[in-house]
Amino acid sequence: MYVAQELAERIKKLAREQGIGQGELLKKCGCNTNILNQISEEKGIASFSLAKIADELDCSVDYLLCRTENPDSHNTHTGDITISPYEDRQLASIIKIYEQLDDVGKARLLVAADEINRNNRQTQE
Repeated sequence: MYVAQELAERIKKLAREQGIGQGELLKKCGCNTNILNQISEEKGIASFSLAKIADELDCSVDYLLCRTENPDSHNTHTGDITISPYEDRQLASIIKIYEQLDDVGKARLLVAADEINRNNRQTQE
C-alpha cells in the first residue's frame, strides 16, 4: 500500500546515502524544493517528477513507492549481465536503427559491430 510519508523518507534516505543534498537532488530533477513536504502532506507528485527523482537516485520508482525492497529492481537482468535504464535506451535505439535497415545494411552493421568488439577486446588485453 502506498504511504506518502514513506515515499518522502525513502527519497531523503537515498539522497543522504549518496551524499546528495535534497535541494541539489530536486534542482537536478527540475522539481520544486517543497515537493518532499507536498508528498508528506499527501498532496501528491507528478509521475514524471517521481521518475526523474528515481533516475537521479538510480533506483526504481517501485522502490521509492515501497512496492519492493530492492532499489535495484529497475535494472534489466540478463544472465550475468545487468543493463541500466540508460543502456536499455541505447540498446532500444540500436535495435530501432537495425530494424530500419535492408538486409545488406543489417549485414554490414553486424560485421562492423563484430570488428568493434574484436578491437575492443584486443585493447583491453
